[in-house]
Amino acid sequence: MVKNNINKRTHEENIARGAAVNMLGTVGKALHPLFFVLVTRLYGPELMGIYFMIYKILDITASLTVSGINDGMMMFMSRDMEKAAEKEDRLYMIIANGLMMSVVVTALIIAAGSFGGLEFLKNKYPQAEVVDSLRYMMWSLPFIFIPVLVISATKALLIMKYDAFLIGFLKPFLMTVFALAFYFISPTLDSLLNGFFISSVILSLLSLIIFHRHFSYRKLWGH
Repeated sequence: MVKNNINKRTHEENIARGAAVNMLGTVGKALHPLFFVLVTRLYGPELMGIYFMIYKILDITASLTVSGINDGMMMFMSRDMEKAAEKEDRLYMIIANGLMMSVVVTALIIAAGSFGGLEFLKNKYPQAEVVDSLRYMMWSLPFIFIPVLVISATKALLIMKYDAFLIGFLKPFLMTVFALAFYFISPTLDSLLNGFFISSVILSLLSLIIFHRHFSYRKLWGH
């Protein structure tokens, strides 16, 4: 069943906890532009320009895998949360449908890119590293949509802190840390891309742990 954790904190503790989470989100908003400024200073504007182009193409592609699906999950789940015990099967079916649709779309995108779908970009972006990097970064797509779906599921439970913590703060923080670490090892485009990939994997693993706190993997698998 959906795990309904009883909140025994006082009203003041809840306010303080909420303020701390919001502060983390605010810090994260500052870290994101700081990341691009820092990387431009360290790696140089030419390399940063290529990285930013790849980042945005990947961001747009990732939105195809989950855009609308996450909102639909949150909307339909929230309708049934008052009677979660009675409509448990429906809640897990919604999560399972959202997950499977994202997996199918992601698989189609990866297949299309692996079998020549990225070649048309060579006409617009003649730099060889753009297409080669996108071919590698496509494999980060599953690790991008997992946190989004988990956050949508927890938002349906009226739990908003994970959005501020994972996406708002931790994502730009990890990207900044790995960009700095890899700079001293090898200040290349591959280093930046590896940092993004590793950050996405870490966020996905944390998301799976968070999901287990509020839902049952066994029942999700059953749907």
